[in-house]
Amino acid sequence: MGFEFDCVLYCELCNTMVDIRNSNIFTKNLVIGLDKSYNLWYNKDMKNNNNNKTKAFVFDFDDTLASTNAKVLVRIHRVPSQVLTPAEYSTYELADGESFDFSEFKNPEFIINGKPLGLIELAKEIHAEGHSLYILTARNEIASSPIAGFLARFNITAKMIHCVGEDSNTNIAKAKQSVLMTIIDNHDITYFYDDDEANIELASSLDCRTELVEGK
Repeated sequence: MGFEFDCVLYCELCNTMVDIRNSNIFTKNLVIGLDKSYNLWYNKDMKNNNNNKTKAFVFDFDDTLASTNAKVLVRIHRVPSQVLTPAEYSTYELADGESFDFSEFKNPEFIINGKPLGLIELAKEIHAEGHSLYILTARNEIASSPIAGFLARFNITAKMIHCVGEDSNTNIAKAKQSVLMTIIDNHDITYFYDDDEANIELASSLDCRTELVEGK
């Protein structure tokens, strides 16, 4: 719901003016985007209202808080056949004879030295204000310590880093939904940021606010 003034949209939900000329149009869920100058705009109402209630902010890692050069290899009988980005891996289904090779993902240097994305500024504010900050990633448990190292570069400490990609048969969206349910049960208000539409779609069925992150 909003009122349009030229190319600027007033969002009653966000209580803010948004220049929509270079941004992604809102869908069912609020969308975070980056304009061409790479200035992040987001729903500031999420931080400033309901100050007496406990809040949890849950962030995906890859292509949400950070980008890395690490790739997942697909091997057929130990021979590399494809190279997948983190986003491609989250939806890839192995064919007969295929297996994943996470050797680059297991290299902590790729994570610790990852490139911060625009949402890192929001994460810094949330941490400084004392709210609960969680990481919920499709990576496996070996990534937990390097992700903590990445966050430490920005003086951020996560309350918990949840790694749900334990094996190739894991349904990432359902695994993230399950973790979110526990977080929601322990906070009055929960916000979830992710760049994957499938993850956002399942999370939207829960009692939390979801935001699809688009653009790097």
